[in-house]
Amino acid sequence: MENAEIVIAITTDQSGIVRYDQKLCADCHSSLSKIGLESSSLGNATDFLENHPPFKVSVLEMSPDQSWDVSRLALSSPDLIESSNLKFPHDVHVSEEGIEGLDSVVVLTCDSCHVAEKGGLSMKPVTMEKHCADCHQLTFDPDAPDRVVPHGSPKDLLQQLEGYYAYEFFQQEGQGQDPQAKVNAYNIERLGEQRDARRPGRRRDRQVINAPMFAQTASNAMTLRAKETIDLRVADAAANLFERQTCTICHEISPQEGDVPWKVLPVKLTDDWMPLAEFSHDSHVSMDCGGCHETETSADAADVLMPDIKNCQECHGGEHSGDLLQSTCITCHKFHLDNQEPMTAQSLVSSKWCACG
Repeated sequence: MENAEIVIAITTDQSGIVRYDQKLCADCHSSLSKIGLESSSLGNATDFLENHPPFKVSVLEMSPDQSWDVSRLALSSPDLIESSNLKFPHDVHVSEEGIEGLDSVVVLTCDSCHVAEKGGLSMKPVTMEKHCADCHQLTFDPDAPDRVVPHGSPKDLLQQLEGYYAYEFFQQEGQGQDPQAKVNAYNIERLGEQRDARRPGRRRDRQVINAPMFAQTASNAMTLRAKETIDLRVADAAANLFERQTCTICHEISPQEGDVPWKVLPVKLTDDWMPLAEFSHDSHVSMDCGGCHETETSADAADVLMPDIKNCQECHGGEHSGDLLQSTCITCHKFHLDNQEPMTAQSLVSSKWCACG
């Protein structure tokens, strides 16, 4: 009964069982040093409009072992970049003039790629297959515009190219054609100007090549002439993919030693920039995305397009604001952090830092 009396004493002075007023948080967060958090990276806060630190974001950075670390940086930090290993100009893709699509010019909007999860708290992942492949088809040979490679690892891609060109070689040889003639044409072109870099092909009736399609033909005993011809075709097509068009358009690629001379750096996009806050896109559905995210002027994927606190303060004020949306700490923050000890009624009463008064 003693505990029950404590709970009653705490709740009867409030308008409900759960407190939402900002004083609940401000009693401790108005001066973190006084409660033993002198070295805290958090800033003091008492009111969203009058006294709140600038926003920070969680930024991913790839380590040499290709694992990913998270750093917390202020939006004003000069070191703030997104190191996703992806090349992507937002301004090109959201241009009012549109972008060249499969059959015609397509005008993209933010929700062409970014769709909120149910409830609006996070966004569904953006993937090559769902959001990019219609325009960026992975063609590899101008003479075979209906053939594309799948989106995958460089090793698998080389195996698939080898299978395809082995199949083509034996098909041509069986039809009385000279497979070497095409290689000679490539060699002549290589001595002259290289093919212009261009965006991947746009044929709708494409067929994805894969190793099993050509396994039977490729397993035939190859003559030295066949192997040399096939290797040259594979090397040219792969160099075109990794160095001149297709892969290098979107990916960071570096040379390496070994059977696969190209290394495609792994891509990882940030899925939660502000994990210490809660934000619902659903409740802001009437707003234009560009009001918070400056995509129309961003030409580099390294740009962090998150809004700063001044952007939010255009609409949101503190608990006692007269002409702005009245917002308390609980509007955007959970009570309390998952890695902190639960602040139960008993612990609050027994603690000298009780925030109940």
